[in-house]
Amino acid sequence: MSPSFLCPFVLCEVISDPTEADRWCMLVEAIAAVRAGYHITKSGSVNRFFIVAIYIRANLTAERYIVMQTTSDGQVSIAQKDFDLTNLDKAVDFLCRDVQPNYKD
Repeated sequence: MSPSFLCPFVLCEVISDPTEADRWCMLVEAIAAVRAGYHITKSGSVNRFFIVAIYIRANLTAERYIVMQTTSDGQVSIAQKDFDLTNLDKAVDFLCRDVQPNYKD
């Protein structure tokens, strides 16, 4: 739950389709949620509504997507970072890293 918005902001999908098409369904859901969240925030608010979407692949790679609407005309930005969960350091980084909507790595 987001304490600022009182609604969930994490979507997660574990591979359930060998073609991994469910990843794109998850991202479409995230885009829709971000667009809705954009419209419920106060105009001029410094808090930006964003969604963290996580896709776990069969090889235990966690793909983390940060999805945020950046303009009033509906443009959405998506930043992605992969984490190899079979590597202890990378798994800890995935679990403990502070997520920021302007994520650059």
